Amino acid sequence: MAEKDDAVQHGVGRSFEILDQAWNAANAVGVASVFALDCVLVSPRGAVMDGREDVKRVFEVAFPTDLKGSRRETTITSTRNVGADIALFVGTIAFSGVRDPSGAVGPSDYRTVITGAAHSTKEGWEILAAQATHVAV
Repeated sequence: MAEKDDAVQHGVGRSFEILDQAWNAANAVGVASVFALDCVLVSPRGAVMDGREDVKRVFEVAFPTDLKGSRRETTITSTRNVGADIALFVGTIAFSGVRDPSGAVGPSDYRTVITGAAHSTKEGWEILAAQATHVAV
């Protein structure tokens, strides 16, 4: 049975704080730094990023264009240990300033649910896999 651990939730949450700070500074290297080398990330628009370098590359292109000036804030609402150093997580992300494919700024209350798995390392928790799913608000 998976176990809840507040320290794990705090650790995974800290990784997302680092990600949010990097996003809000339009720092693709910083965003990618919280992901495992062999991670998989699925965006709310369905883009699949395979590996840390792919995450970095996608955000290097997106920050000057459809993510220019965007902001995000993640709240990790639940984690479950499924191994000695592996945890599943669920959370929400609130976005503002994200542009739609036409270049228009989207609604300020754009939200996603994010689910995935993270791995504990000496440096902190790194994201192994994550999927963000758009939710209506």
